[in-house]
Amino acid sequence: MMSQGRTHVGSSLNIMRQLRAEMSVTICGSTHKTGMHFLDRIAALTNGLLQLGLRQGDVVAIAALNSDLYLEWMMAVMCAGCIVAPLNYRWSPEEALLAAGQVCPVMLVVDSFCLEWSKRFFYKIPSLQFHVLLGEEDPQETQLIQGIPPIQTIVCSMRLSMLCFFNNKCRGMCLNTESQQLKDSLIQTSGGFQDLDFRWAPDSVALICFTSGTTENPKGVAISHDALIVQSQAKIDIIGYNHNDVYLHTSPLCHIGGISSALAIVLAGGCHIFLPKFEAASAIFAIQRYSVSAMITVPTMLADIVTFCINSRRKKRESTLCFSSLEKILNGAGSLSPQLIKKVTEVFPRAQIFSAYGMTEACSSMTFILACDPIIRQGTSTKIQEYSINPANQNNFQDHPIGVCVGKPAPHVEIQIEQSNECLDANNLYNVGNILTRGPHVMLKYWGQKHSTTAALSENRWLNTGDLGWIDKEGRLWLLGRSKDMIKSGGENVYPSEVEKILLQHPGILAAVVVGIPDPRFIEIVTACIRLRDGWHWEHQNFPMQNNVAMNEHKKLSPMLLQLFCKQQGLSGFKSPRIFFPQKEPFPRTTTGKVKRDSVKREILLRLQPCSELTAARSSL
Repeated sequence: MMSQGRTHVGSSLNIMRQLRAEMSVTICGSTHKTGMHFLDRIAALTNGLLQLGLRQGDVVAIAALNSDLYLEWMMAVMCAGCIVAPLNYRWSPEEALLAAGQVCPVMLVVDSFCLEWSKRFFYKIPSLQFHVLLGEEDPQETQLIQGIPPIQTIVCSMRLSMLCFFNNKCRGMCLNTESQQLKDSLIQTSGGFQDLDFRWAPDSVALICFTSGTTENPKGVAISHDALIVQSQAKIDIIGYNHNDVYLHTSPLCHIGGISSALAIVLAGGCHIFLPKFEAASAIFAIQRYSVSAMITVPTMLADIVTFCINSRRKKRESTLCFSSLEKILNGAGSLSPQLIKKVTEVFPRAQIFSAYGMTEACSSMTFILACDPIIRQGTSTKIQEYSINPANQNNFQDHPIGVCVGKPAPHVEIQIEQSNECLDANNLYNVGNILTRGPHVMLKYWGQKHSTTAALSENRWLNTGDLGWIDKEGRLWLLGRSKDMIKSGGENVYPSEVEKILLQHPGILAAVVVGIPDPRFIEIVTACIRLRDGWHWEHQNFPMQNNVAMNEHKKLSPMLLQLFCKQQGLSGFKSPRIFFPQKEPFPRTTTGKVKRDSVKREILLRLQPCSELTAARSSL
């Protein structure tokens, strides 16, 4: 099962046979599967893929909502020595086609949610040979797939178009679109997991995961078996996942965070609860019904869950609405405000809240921090304590004026700061620079993009994350944001995250995004797009300073008042926003919850042409 000392993701499945052979390991809707049932299905599907003629290194694209079948396919594709390429179900068909065209899949696996993609892909992806539909056979869906031209019309391309239905009855029915004749089952139930021989793709590539694409088209990131295994083990060691955990799949399996955490639970031997996609009501229902103990989130998910619980509590007129089963929350894609953490602990009073900093190119999380531990449990590992905030240094931790603390690197991760004169802070106090990382977690390459790979990876395998940060004396990394987001104003560097952190301390500000707007005199002007909390009102006109106290009491804000607030919080004058844009709509975000700063900037530029005093306020102190 192992070869030449190489690791394989499939080896992580062995613990299921040892700890959960007869226990539920996946729950998806009304379908429960034991460990052995799950393993035998993966083995059968792996053999079926090989019998269809898939070769080591072939790419299998999957476009579907979360399900037990999705996880089975991911594992089987990798066990067969093929490469799995998850496509984001939230993409438009055009975006999905662009991504798939980069990786040239031989097989497309979809569920009913992404079924329309099959027909589009057939015409545009010459490498595509097989179409697989997850779920029960449906006459309308069959008719849609059969709209694909018959084989004889494309004989010159040597293509075989095959429709395979794969469902929970462990039978796969293949339908040839030319002859309409039923063929042998895709899934052969002979043999079992213990007889399965793992195979590797060239260079041990296991996964091609696409970046979230905040400013450009997503790139396919080639990730190795080694990277997935060390990432899983790091999460087990630091978060404390174990075989007793019941893990709720809130993150899509097309994102590296969802994939890496799913594999960590597989390696730990835990139980998987699947939601097709995240909804606060569904998540709370699952947590309550299955006594969920662990989940991963992004800040917007946690905010939605908290809001849902608060609203439900009001409707039911209950004093509290909390769930004590949840013990581990791992947050990614952004920091959590103290206000949100407080509300989360009210809903999940026993939950340790970890926050992680990572990226697709680093196979998910690089650093971890235990942001909140409401209950100090007996037997808490020294590993977890290492990533917690030292109470003796709590004040220093909160008082750092620059950046957000994202914790310490995982054991397998090297972090280094590459200093540059362009990145220095105003007083050169924090040794700010580009964040580099190295280790087995780092991607192999950008798939089919040699130039991009060379730009991101040095010859000695240091990955330039594209982020700015600094490291404190205790070895914790402080994140300032993307280097391309840094604002150059009047010869000084301004980090948007630093300004946003100050603005969010005002009781009237719900959300803030700071960007640089081109200016002939200052090069860029610090500009803030803000969302006000309920009950607060924006005054475009600046009033005399003596009226500011009264305005605060009446929940009113103005540009001058916010600038004064920034000054009182110790923000340098050149960092204070000169232009403010209030808006009611949520900021545009990627599917991983990251703000699309370029979209916010484009919207501001449109509103500035021509600039109206009714839409923008510009002043200086």
